[in-house]
Amino acid sequence: MIFEIKSLEGETLSFQKQLFIDNFSKRYLENTFVERDYGADVQNVAILIILIKTRPGYEKWFNARKPKYIEYTSGYSLLTGEPVFWEWKKRFVIEIRFDGELFDKFIEADDEQAKCILAKESLKALDLLDKLPKRLKNFDKERFKEDVANYYKEQGWIQ
Repeated sequence: MIFEIKSLEGETLSFQKQLFIDNFSKRYLENTFVERDYGADVQNVAILIILIKTRPGYEKWFNARKPKYIEYTSGYSLLTGEPVFWEWKKRFVIEIRFDGELFDKFIEADDEQAKCILAKESLKALDLLDKLPKRLKNFDKERFKEDVANYYKEQGWIQ
């Protein structure tokens, strides 16, 4: 199982935190869950974070999209048509947005506080696993959520 948290969009104020999110995922999450098996129907869970504060008149811009299951997709070069660096199989994508007070709190947080915020918000986002298509029966989402929560508790990021 690949579990990752990535920054999807961001503004200038959030550039350092976008790097922090990507490093957090690489350092703490990707290797922790890679050996675990929760069933054959979902091989990858990605939480993509939008770090853009809403400005008056732009409320409809950069909204998080509905969760989406991707059976298979890969990147290819628009110039040559050859495959490039990524390929996703059985991936569930959840988009969330840090806005308003949460955005300010996350941007101003030190690294330890930011880890706690990421842990708390990603656990909330995992509730969206209930939006998986009904045909996907071979995925133990409750055990996955429980394992993530336990890992966060072991690290001291949540209580």
